[in-house]
Amino acid sequence: MRTLLSILLYFGLSQCITAQKLFPLQSTHSSTKEVVDIMVTDKNGDLFPLSSILTNDKNYVISIMASWCSPCRIELDVFQMVTDRWKKELNTEIIALSVDKPNDSAKLFDLVEKQKWTMQVLHEKMAYTSRELEVYGIPQTFLVNKKGEITYQTKGYKSNLVSKYEKEIKKLD
Repeated sequence: MRTLLSILLYFGLSQCITAQKLFPLQSTHSSTKEVVDIMVTDKNGDLFPLSSILTNDKNYVISIMASWCSPCRIELDVFQMVTDRWKKELNTEIIALSVDKPNDSAKLFDLVEKQKWTMQVLHEKMAYTSRELEVYGIPQTFLVNKKGEITYQTKGYKSNLVSKYEKEIKKLD
């Protein structure tokens, strides 16, 4: 009986340890404590909830970044090389989620145009996402499956980033 209980406890705990964390679409407002949708701005200046972007029909590689961050720009340049192929062959979209200061939207989207990034770049002015995910350094990148679960993540830029993410994406389908 004791062995059976130990086995059940082990598998129960391992289930908890391996449970996937959902990518946040809402957060708690710091002063009002109200639950709010995480809102993002696109290059046209349109504001909409992040939940309208992250649908359940594909996987996402989401890079938390800022325009002033050199490693972030290098990472996105590398991701740009696989953006179209991953979208077509792996049903995976790359999204850059900027935590630039609220007034730096123009600076961010000027950089997007200069770098010729075709991936979706969004400005999350309130940085709720990075707070919810406890991002303290950038770039920090997350692989999110069709269920909205974070299945893999990296901190900082490394030269083998694309191959690591491609390997992890292929495990999803």
